[in-house]
Amino acid sequence: MTHNTESYTGTSSRVPGRLPDEWLNRSVPDTTGLHLLYARDLQISAVDLLVFVHIPKCAGSQFMAAAMVRYRKDPVIRWFPPGTKQYPSYKASGCHPQSTMHCSFSELHTCIQAGSRRTLMREGGRALYVAMMRDPVERTISEFFWGRKNWCPQLPSDSKEYPWPNELCRLANRARNLSKPKDNSFTNQDILDWLESPFNLGHNRQTKHVAAGALAPAMVGGGQCVNMHYTRYHRLWEQRYINDRDFSETRSFAGDQGSSNIESLINEDHGLTDSAWQIMQQHFLFVGVQSDFYRSVRCLRRLLGISDHMWSFLFSSNKRPGADTHRSNAPRGRIPTHVRKSIAQYNKLDVSLYLKVTKKFNRECPF
Repeated sequence: MTHNTESYTGTSSRVPGRLPDEWLNRSVPDTTGLHLLYARDLQISAVDLLVFVHIPKCAGSQFMAAAMVRYRKDPVIRWFPPGTKQYPSYKASGCHPQSTMHCSFSELHTCIQAGSRRTLMREGGRALYVAMMRDPVERTISEFFWGRKNWCPQLPSDSKEYPWPNELCRLANRARNLSKPKDNSFTNQDILDWLESPFNLGHNRQTKHVAAGALAPAMVGGGQCVNMHYTRYHRLWEQRYINDRDFSETRSFAGDQGSSNIESLINEDHGLTDSAWQIMQQHFLFVGVQSDFYRSVRCLRRLLGISDHMWSFLFSSNKRPGADTHRSNAPRGRIPTHVRKSIAQYNKLDVSLYLKVTKKFNRECPF
């Protein structure tokens, strides 16, 4: 099922409602056959593992900070990635937390299932996945500003592998010659050129993060996740489309990085949305919504049996947690409607998945 994105420009609206009848007898499936009749019936035990799937630019760090309060040292609730003090014990599993930052669902799933079960998965335990999603238009805009500062080499001689290919960095920082840009130094054409680039892997990142499926290799023994390593990312998705009759190889204008029309094929592959939604239905305990950050935290913590007052002290600022609070907020607000509509068109898969997630979220977290 696809959704019309012609008029979609992003949304942060909340749909209030009374406690639905199905709340008391809802069924939430996962691969172990777990069924929840009510939040308190979850009965998380020390053999279970809550796994956070950190999608880039979705306020995941703030969400995890709020969700893990009190349970960082809890003998029953175990999170992966864990608190920093627990890293050494987890490193022995071959699935090091520092290597799994922003890893896709399948990379994490493979790591956990193939790692040392004594360290990660315990006998009779369940892997229960948690994630935070964000409005696709806002997330993509955030990646543009964040990526050109942090995902591009600051010096031409830098040979490190980055999440963005060189071509994309040149477009984002064209007028600055790869020097560190100021957030307020951009034009609408800068964003459009970046948006329309065939090298732009930032589109539909949320869907890809969940739906990569069996394509993603295990992150055993360190290394970088596919989302943080452009060459690995390209090779991974090439496997899906290499036999597609529309697949074609190209080169960047500088000739130093291989690419293809993979992104255009991905952006029209609506089967990825269906796959991502099915994976969420089967494996995910909870998916929050960044625009409803507080309610997302409350819903997850209630699910885990934590009272609301135990996290309310975390955020004393008037700024909404999860929002981008640095100086680039102002120029982002100047991005016109026609650019936002273009972003939505390029992110049709994410828009479709996000609408499904928010509908489920509003139904199951009505308070």
